[in-house]
Amino acid sequence: MTKPKAEKGKKQEKVPDEADGQHMPELAKQATTTSGTELGCEPDVGSSVILSAISSMNRTRTDRFNDLEASLASTQASLLNLGARIKVVEDASSDHERCLSHVEEKLSKMQAENEVLRMKVIDLEAYSRRQNIKIIGLPEKI
Repeated sequence: MTKPKAEKGKKQEKVPDEADGQHMPELAKQATTTSGTELGCEPDVGSSVILSAISSMNRTRTDRFNDLEASLASTQASLLNLGARIKVVEDASSDHERCLSHVEEKLSKMQAENEVLRMKVIDLEAYSRRQNIKIIGLPEKI
């Protein structure tokens, strides 16, 4: 709230701001001196209604928290179950990788051995063919 500007030569009357807190003690005094009977309410009826509303809100809050806790517990159980399953899968994966590396080593050794054996077979076939040469048209013992 802005204060009106004072004209020159006239003294400006002080208007208290809401922010300076001067009205707050007066309002607090009024609130403490006003009772339920002055407002037209009976204190017992108002307090019982308030207490029942508070207890109703408390039950609702408690029910919601219980539902959340149950949901959280089931989520944690699922998470633990999934963690155990992931551990099993990781162990199986590492076993498969180990077996695969072992098979790859054997494969490379077998490929090298296969190549050596192939060369021996080619050599033996060539050697056996040398014995089977027939020369036609040339007299013997020339």
